[in-house]
Amino acid sequence: MCPTSVNDEEEHVFNDDLLINEGDLEWAHRNYPRIAHILDHPALRVEFAKFERLASEAKQRVRFYGFVAVDASAVALLALVTRPIWPHASWTRWPAGILELGGLFAALFAIGGLWSGKWKRRWLRNRLMTERLRQWHFQRIVRCGSEVESSCTGRAAMESFKQQRDLQLNHFIGEYKGHSDNELESVIRDPLESIAWLQETSSSYDPKSNTTHEVFGAYERLRFRHQYGFATYKLKAESDEPFWKFLQWPAKAQLVLLSGLSSTFFTIALILSALLICGDFFAYSENLEVYLRTAAIAVAILGAALRTIQDGLGLDADIERYREYREKIGRLYDRFKNTNDTDHRLRLMTDLEYASVDEMQDFLRAHYKARFVLA
Repeated sequence: MCPTSVNDEEEHVFNDDLLINEGDLEWAHRNYPRIAHILDHPALRVEFAKFERLASEAKQRVRFYGFVAVDASAVALLALVTRPIWPHASWTRWPAGILELGGLFAALFAIGGLWSGKWKRRWLRNRLMTERLRQWHFQRIVRCGSEVESSCTGRAAMESFKQQRDLQLNHFIGEYKGHSDNELESVIRDPLESIAWLQETSSSYDPKSNTTHEVFGAYERLRFRHQYGFATYKLKAESDEPFWKFLQWPAKAQLVLLSGLSSTFFTIALILSALLICGDFFAYSENLEVYLRTAAIAVAILGAALRTIQDGLGLDADIERYREYREKIGRLYDRFKNTNDTDHRLRLMTDLEYASVDEMQDFLRAHYKARFVLA
């Protein structure tokens, strides 16, 4: 990702809400000087970056094993159905044997997720932690108004706030370490109400405080607009990334390509099948019928493989979730911009935090169930 500032309006920048990218800290201190120390949390960024790296590495493994399973299975099936048109020579036995062994290898991956299961849990555990850290950060801004305001009264109060915040962050992370599997199961299976709030205590802002103007401005930019931009990015139907970076494309762009290709292959298979039916009336040669039948089955297998990849990536569920999330954020954001009432704005901010946890829970549930199964 190229360095960019948090106030860049041209495209969505990941994680600039936590001031991770180059130029973000300067932007925060320039635009929100009174509460810049609230937005800037170095210790949280360090922990976030660690879990983000672990999540990305595990996700790549999951996708690698899934693609291997589907590709190897498809190749093995293609080798089987195309046997009738192979040259009848002794040298073809070795390629056939290798491809069949590839099919067995694929079965080890595909049946029950024997190799990718632990990596999927590692991916989801660490992804859970990145999102919980993000929620912990913004819930503190929403639900700890008096603490935020007190920290803006002087240098000593600011330093005391930072020290207390780091202690609470260490305690929060410590509760997760060693229990990450249990936390993942809890978030997936428990009701939303029981997992939503990480900041248990709540203290409100003073409507007459000079701090609330910057708090609302920063929250609008870093939370409302960032989350809306994230969902919008995921719903883009095309990508500027090259084809070999397909897994970095927005979910909608991935779905458009995979569904389009699979539909094309199935259409070709139907056309070939129709040609076979015409053979009953026009007396094709036996060789032509064999080629048509083999081609129809082979193309259908390719279409099924692409559909399996689409299901394994969980794209349909992702797109539906992003669409609902964007609509929900849009409604809250519109109301937020059209009111100056402090209490009303805080309620809308609370609703957004609740919605973000809901979206995270749906994401974890969907990908926990997603499988690369060619069947």
